[in-house]
Amino acid sequence: MKMKKPILILLAILISSTLMLGLFLGTQALRKCDLETDLVCYNDELNRYEFEEGASLVVEVDNAEYGLALETLWNTTYPDHPDRLKTLLMEEEGSKDIQYVGAHEAALQYDQLYALNEFEFNRPDQISSELNVEGKRFLAYTGEGFVFLTNKTKLEELGYPWMDANNNYLHDEFESFEKILAQSKTLSQSPNSLVLALNDRFSFYPYLTAYGWNLFESYSSFEPGIEKEEFLNALMFIERLSTVNWEQSDANLAEDYVWDYPLVMANDQFVFSQASNFMYLNEWDGKHASEWVVSVFPKAEESSTEPLRPLLHDIKGYVLSKDVQYPSLAHEVMSFLSKADALQVYVDTHTDIPLANLDVLSAIEFKDERSKQFAYAYQASITEPLIAIQDYPQHLAFALYYDIDVMEVVRRLWNKELTPREAQIEFAILSDQWVNAHSKLFEGKIDVKSE
Repeated sequence: MKMKKPILILLAILISSTLMLGLFLGTQALRKCDLETDLVCYNDELNRYEFEEGASLVVEVDNAEYGLALETLWNTTYPDHPDRLKTLLMEEEGSKDIQYVGAHEAALQYDQLYALNEFEFNRPDQISSELNVEGKRFLAYTGEGFVFLTNKTKLEELGYPWMDANNNYLHDEFESFEKILAQSKTLSQSPNSLVLALNDRFSFYPYLTAYGWNLFESYSSFEPGIEKEEFLNALMFIERLSTVNWEQSDANLAEDYVWDYPLVMANDQFVFSQASNFMYLNEWDGKHASEWVVSVFPKAEESSTEPLRPLLHDIKGYVLSKDVQYPSLAHEVMSFLSKADALQVYVDTHTDIPLANLDVLSAIEFKDERSKQFAYAYQASITEPLIAIQDYPQHLAFALYYDIDVMEVVRRLWNKELTPREAQIEFAILSDQWVNAHSKLFEGKIDVKSE
């Protein structure tokens, strides 16, 4: 069958274009990166970025021991290029190319930060993710937050020998709240089988994430996300939790569940609870009869893919000024800081809990088992979304969670005064009022009149 002439011409054009593209890409592949014409150059043979002639950078550090150790590590790692990395204490005056700042401060400086593209920070994606959406701007290093706390000894006394086949520090029989609920009758033989604080927003936040919901997940200050099905599912999950008298109180009212985390630890009277590194858990080790284990939170259900996600706060890390004089060297320094060896130096000179991916954490030697447990638990933690209120750049939208009376609605849900859907509508009304107070552009997502 003879092809029509226009088709033949088109094929010829396509073939010719393909060949030209191949030649172009081949030429590009052969072209060696040149720092005189390229701002940043990666050397495949050396497996590192190129260093500009005579370049050096100053990294801000928070203690002298760490600074000295970091400089020593650099000189050992790059023996042919010593003293390219220098350090300066926070309190010392002088220009600092790479600063050590809090995540909130980094958010306020966002437009002044250098964005590293196609760059791996070796950190969980959800940690301060908003700062790294358009290029990598913030290298998280440490943080604080709640983790799940299991009383291993109490479980064993109740007939559950310790099993942790996947080494995630959660008992294999209690990897989900579905399992905890199923065994609640047995677990309730011990006082405070599940410790909750229905008067504290921060520690309760993971229960709202049970089905993957997170406040302001759309990165829009006009869209808190209260209307989402995932949020309704979380409220239904809280309703299921309320069917068990975890504290063995007279009426199992929400008002019975107050901030008691330090007290139950002091009395060693709990099966499952929460803790944070600001509660000085290390100091409790050896002062009580039971062995406690820190971990990620369980999943909501056995079929769930992700655990509940507590909040991290007081996150600190490194940022690079967009006016950096030596961007190629800066890429290598940031890469150097993101790896296990540099983080090991930090761990050796600090008591803070590091933030990093599992492959990095697995290469680190921790001072004690408890710090290791915290670091592994933080793998599943999330950060408060650093979304500024539109037209109010100095104010973060997450303030909504603290400004509206979140826990009052949760308590009414717990006490069966509201259904999950009614509770969602209450939250929608409160969030609408809050957002409307900051912008006239917001339109509510739930028709409260239809219910």
